[in-house]
This record gives sequence, C-alpha cells and structure tokens, in this order.
Amino acid sequence: MDAPVRRGVPALYNRAPFVRSPDARSTGGSRVPRFAAVVPALLLALALAGPASRPSPAAAAAVMLDDSTLVDRWTLPNGLRVVTRTIGGSGVAAITDGYRFGREDDPANRHGLAQLLGELAFMGPAGDVPARTIGDLDSQRPVGWGYPVMRHATLLTEGATLAQFPGVLAEVARRMRGVDVDAATLKAAVAQVKLDLREQLEGSAEVSAGFVVREVAAGRTDAEIRALVAGRDLDAVTPAEALQWLRKVHVPANAVLSLTGDLGNVDVRRMVESLFGSIAAGAPLPGAPETKLQPAARTLARTQGPVAAVGLIAPALDDTTHPAFYLATAAMGLMGEQVARRAGDTKQRFQFGLFDEPELARLFPELPPGGAPPSQLSEAVAVLAEPLQQLPMLPRWLGMSRDRMRHLLGGPMHPTIARQLAKNPRLLVGFSRAQASCELVRGPAFWDAYRERMERVDASAAVPMLQRMTDPRYQVLVVLQPGAGPKAAAKKP
Repeated sequence: MDAPVRRGVPALYNRAPFVRSPDARSTGGSRVPRFAAVVPALLLALALAGPASRPSPAAAAAVMLDDSTLVDRWTLPNGLRVVTRTIGGSGVAAITDGYRFGREDDPANRHGLAQLLGELAFMGPAGDVPARTIGDLDSQRPVGWGYPVMRHATLLTEGATLAQFPGVLAEVARRMRGVDVDAATLKAAVAQVKLDLREQLEGSAEVSAGFVVREVAAGRTDAEIRALVAGRDLDAVTPAEALQWLRKVHVPANAVLSLTGDLGNVDVRRMVESLFGSIAAGAPLPGAPETKLQPAARTLARTQGPVAAVGLIAPALDDTTHPAFYLATAAMGLMGEQVARRAGDTKQRFQFGLFDEPELARLFPELPPGGAPPSQLSEAVAVLAEPLQQLPMLPRWLGMSRDRMRHLLGGPMHPTIARQLAKNPRLLVGFSRAQASCELVRGPAFWDAYRERMERVDASAAVPMLQRMTDPRYQVLVVLQPGAGPKAAAKKP
C-alpha cells in the first residue's frame, strides 16, 4: 500500500497481498510542514521532561526476527499498548494510533458516529495544533498518511522522515489528549463524512459494491442500507456529545500505538512515555464478535453506472481452515492479476480484509454496460477457481502469497518485501496499520498461531477452499445499477 488512505470510506487496509488500495490518494508537495511551526513547545517539553510522571514499565526484551528487524512491546501505566518494529535503512517511520471502535460499533441512533469521530480526531484542531486539510496533509506528510475507520477499529496513521518524527509524534500525542470541537468544526466534519458515506453507494465497484455485498450478507434490507449511507443521524450530534464520545473512545486504555521504520537511533521509549504517559487513561472497550453472514442475491438501485460484487463467505477466523481459505483466495487473485495484466486491465478485482472483515472475501466481476442479473455472477468465480484446482502452479502461488503477507502478521519480511520497502518507504503506512491491527484484533499471540497454520497450508488444503468458493451456499451476489428493480430473493443454504 503505497499511498494514504482517504477518510472514512470503507478501507480494507490489510487485504490479500494481490490487492491495491481502492481508496488511496497520492501524496504531493514538499513545502515545510505546518507542524514544524506549531510544536516547538512540545518538543522542548519533551527534551526537558526527564522521566515520565509515572514510573516506566519494566522493560521487556525486544525480539530480533530472522529479517534482522527488531520488535518491541510494552504498556504504559495508563493502559496504552505500544509496539514498535525497527527496520533499518529507510530513513522514515510511520505512526499509527489505533482505537477499538468502528462503524459497526455506532449506537443505534448514531449511524456514522465512528467515522465522524475519526474525522474530528485526525483533521480537527487540538490546542496549539491547528486543523488541517487534505492539501495540508499531502504536503506535510509526503511519506504517507491515512485515517480509515474500519468495522471495529479506527486507525490514524502519519508517515514522517526521521527529522520530522519527533514533531509528528508530538502532534499525535496532542490529538490523543483531545481535539477541540466547536460548532463550525463539527459542521464541516459532518458534511465531509456525509460525502464519504454517499460514496458507499455511488462510488466505484470496490467501494460501493464491496460495501453493499457485506450489508446484504448481514441481512440488511435496502432501506437499512440507504439509511446507513444517508448519515442523517449525524445532524443531531452536538459539539458536547462529540467531545463526550471522543473522551470515551480515543483514550490510551482503548488504544494501540504502532511505530514502524528506521528507529534504531531514536530513544522511542523515552519519547513515548514523555508524550503519552500523562494522558488520562479512560477505559478499554470490549471487542466485537464476528458477524454471521448468509448467502444472498440482491439488485440495488443507484444513480451511477452498474457495478457488481461477489462475496465469498469464509470459515470462522478461529477455524483451522481459515488460513487455507485466505491463501487460496490470494492464489486465485494472483492468477487473476496475471490474466488481467496480459489483457491490459488494471482495475481492482479482489479484496479480503483479514483483520477487519475475516469472514468475507470479495470478487468484482466486470459488468456489461446495461448491467446483469446477480445470478450470472457466480460464473466469474468458477472461471478462476475451477482451473486453479488443476494447475501445477498452485503451490508456487500459495508460496508467493505467504511471502507477501507474512510480515503483516508479525513475521519476518521476505527479501522481496524488504527490497520493495527500500524503494518505496511509503509502504510503511500499511505496515504500521497492520501492526496496530494485530494488537487490536485478537492480539499478537493469536496471529503468531495463525501464521504458523498458514505456513503449513499446501495444495491439498487449498483445493477444498477453492471448491467452497464455487458453492452457492457460500456466495453473496450483488449488482448495483441505475433503475434497478426489486431485490432478488435471498439464497438459502
């Protein structure tokens, strides 16, 4: 992922390794970042603070991985979990503060609240740190930035050169202490979130059809889906209510701070404890269970041209077959990517959000100009999955998929990934988010075990998963098109 993810549009940041980010924006500009003019006082305080106001936690031994990167974890007394991964030579770093609260955690009468909180926390003013715009971020954060609001997490990420790192980290801490919300700030944030919500129905296939296919699988009606994207509940939010929710959600005890990059000569522990250690702890929020999905077929009306998605229902994340399903999907994507590249097709065709939506992979078939009924979409899965079961290349593609994602689950980087990172350090933005997600979702011990199971997946384990993908009992078929008729009947197992 080599560019910043934009706003609160659904962002499956850690998709299968063959996927490009659909909601990415290129960074631009190189003027002196605004933060350099507004945080000297914070930096001076850091330099003079000495030890944090509370005792530092006992130092645990950092772990050197086989790729010579160093992983360190500790928890501050206020509950903030910190994880760092030192990757020498890049000259840059990425900072993610992640919170356990996302779009599916919104109260019943406040659809869009999590996205609103993410917008305010990342873009709003905080003390002497001013509000910012997309243009500001493109110039201030040339290494990358993003603030996707996921199903059950919010991830606020900022890249920095090593010269910028202390200032950017100080800004992140200042925003965690609390942003300022007045009527004008709230009004602007609500307007932007409503635009982002509208994209969930009127955007590209990977945004709109990708969003709708999961809502259909979760059993939502057309009216409920349209209510989700309308954002009308946000008009009732007051500045006081927004601040109350920020103080409940965006707090250290409910957060993970993830740092990746060239940190070998940076006293990260001292910086983090000085900047974040005195922030009021708050309380952790409970984790959310996986959503139970069902097969279905639906046609939904929108104003833009036709797009479609096939949702492939995965085994439960705890199921021992889930790593095989994930790798089989990745192998299918690699084959599809090669076929598309030969045909000059650069559109995104697959998504799989392992951390955020482990229960559903997505395929985006091309539709004719006039659209097509959902019943025709299953063929797109069979065209890819059935031949792959017979191909001798399957073991190689499984291995390539493992190599592309192992580091995102806390393992060592494959040399190919290390070379890509050296050429394009903005990949650290996605790396930092994945590292935060491992901490927020199930925890690193779970993902270590998942990675071990993934290492044992071979063709004999992948083929049954490919067969599962062609089974209508595990498919969700969605078409969005202008003037669409009534929804199709739900498919039964």
